Amino acid sequence: MTVRKKAGAAPPRISIVIPTKNSAGTLQKCLESIRTQDFSSYEIIVVDGFSKDGTGEIARKYADRFIEANLSVPASRNEGFGAARGEIFLSMDSDMVMEAGLLAEIARRIDSLSSLVVPELGTGKGLIARCKSLEKLCYVGNGNIESARVFARAAFIQSGGYDPELHFNEDRDLHCRIAQSFTTGRTSRVFFHDTGNLTLPGCLRKAFRYGRSSRAFFSKKHPGTKNASSIRRLLFLDSLSILAREPFEAACLMALKSLEASAFVMGYLASYTKRGG
Repeated sequence: MTVRKKAGAAPPRISIVIPTKNSAGTLQKCLESIRTQDFSSYEIIVVDGFSKDGTGEIARKYADRFIEANLSVPASRNEGFGAARGEIFLSMDSDMVMEAGLLAEIARRIDSLSSLVVPELGTGKGLIARCKSLEKLCYVGNGNIESARVFARAAFIQSGGYDPELHFNEDRDLHCRIAQSFTTGRTSRVFFHDTGNLTLPGCLRKAFRYGRSSRAFFSKKHPGTKNASSIRRLLFLDSLSILAREPFEAACLMALKSLEASAFVMGYLASYTKRGG
């Protein structure tokens, strides 16, 4: 299901949903990048998990709707889209910045499609940030990794939205379910994802948490899951030319991914214990 516009009709409204939780450090840049777009038919909906750091004050300054709810990230996205009025849904993170012209491109491209992938490029100056930015660059154009963030309203609703029980790859899960029945494309403009606040302990905790909650996603057996988890992908064998441009960061990335893989496996094994879930 696409968003069809009649000749001379007003542009479709884009509903942008952003979950937050103590996101004051990045949220203002995120929201300013939306407000400075050359496209005005949109609404911003922030769904906040009762932040304590001033996130609410920033959100109220820029957002059209501010919702407080103690929900998981996928459930927060569903909550926001449940309150949305637009014909197009855009799912964004609080540490992302839009490239100029993105909303106008979305409104134009979604006319013939039901969902769109928005490529992500990382930004950040620390070593971990540079490694993660290099990793994101390797994933651009990889159909087994990238997931749609833009949806025609009808396609999102018919597909059931995000699975609120998933805490790992919930965006990939929705992408695969929508792709079964609808057409997916991609934008040329990108999201810039802030990787500057990442730390090694934080990356390992996240990998462990993902591993502990991964069985629910793997049980769905979506197409491409095995390829996304293959040794070839884990070793970036399809991205050697990209890694060769930044040899030091590439070596550090391989070490980081090895540590993350170990933490993920530990989390996965912990999910079989009573304490792990």
